[in-house]
Amino acid sequence: MLVDAAAQSDYVNARMTLRPARVAVVFDGGNDWHYWARLAIYAVCQVWGGAGFILIPHRQGEVEVSLLQAASAYDPDHVVLLRVTVRHFEVARPGVLPLVLYGRPATGTERQWLIDTAGRTVVNDPLGEKARQAVADVCSPYRRRITAGEAWFEEVTVLNADGTGGRLTPVSGLEGLSGGSRLAAPADWGGHVGVAVAARCGALVEPAAGGPPQVGDEEGLDLVRWLLSDGRRGTPPYSMIWHPAAAVSVLPSELETAFDLGRHGLSVIQRGFAARGPALLVAGDEAADFALAFAWDRLCGRSMWLPSQWQPDLTVNTGEMTTIRLLLGDFGSDPSSPDGPVQLTTTSLDTGKMTELAGALDAPLIPGRSPIAFHTVISTGIGSASHRQAHRPGLPRPTPRQASIALRTRSWRSAR
Repeated sequence: MLVDAAAQSDYVNARMTLRPARVAVVFDGGNDWHYWARLAIYAVCQVWGGAGFILIPHRQGEVEVSLLQAASAYDPDHVVLLRVTVRHFEVARPGVLPLVLYGRPATGTERQWLIDTAGRTVVNDPLGEKARQAVADVCSPYRRRITAGEAWFEEVTVLNADGTGGRLTPVSGLEGLSGGSRLAAPADWGGHVGVAVAARCGALVEPAAGGPPQVGDEEGLDLVRWLLSDGRRGTPPYSMIWHPAAAVSVLPSELETAFDLGRHGLSVIQRGFAARGPALLVAGDEAADFALAFAWDRLCGRSMWLPSQWQPDLTVNTGEMTTIRLLLGDFGSDPSSPDGPVQLTTTSLDTGKMTELAGALDAPLIPGRSPIAFHTVISTGIGSASHRQAHRPGLPRPTPRQASIALRTRSWRSAR
């Protein structure tokens, strides 16, 4: 290195700052998983950098292999279990949790009194901890020990479902946050739409027991356009606007989201020369299907979850199905990488269903028009996982029922 000896010495201020933690959140992926996923998203929205966390569901303590691979590729600083309380459990499964008062089961008003009084009591979750440990075993979370010779332990292992306490930096402690209305998942929106909305914009109100959104047909169709186009088309309904105080006149399309609160002070850093992973369509109604799409979005930025209600069906001729097929026809289109691959995968559907779904995606929407010319190749596992070096020695290989289909091998422009 050449140094100019005649140059005058000078000084500049060096600034050092902390980055938010990267966290994998383990939650119950059983029959009530829609509620637990919405609750997990609400919890991460209370934490700085929570918009970048991934979610890992489990069933009776077992985690899908593809999600272990995703967690390993994500390389979290912490693997935490969503810690729920009696109150949360009662919302998800009313009357199931045994509560005892004066030595006998509490029912009716006595049960409600107990829930009101002791609702913040944490529910013990050994199966959840088993799943959390399985995820931590394939990752390298931060560990510490007090003195030499002692065993190493993880200092951060839980995320409170009500968003309070814990060792992660709360959004409420950040300085300079902008106020005002935001897009956020309504507390009573459940089902696949409620989960998709929460995954798209976050949540600022703790979820309640919910059902399908109560919106008109046109509003519902516009919401589907907005969700399946990643916000590029359609407009979310006004019922998705969260107001911190008195309601004001705002347009949904002009608002930041609940996730943006946790992005305060952060910038996006990416390597422009790195090969992009394929765009990923994940089909299926299981929690693992949703979580795989969610994790892939955090890793590669291009993914979509396709529950059964949004899967193309050539036998259905409705306005919503036409809209879905049109939007999926443009999925993964990237002007900077027109030949980028698109992959269809699942953790829950069999090969026959996946082949049928690929055929529906391949079919032209307008009779007489050339199809998009998807190239279908059946394989096992998440074939694109190698882009992120997700497989580590000792990590189980994917099972045959985790079928993947490589959909597109040509340019979207040349295929039309």
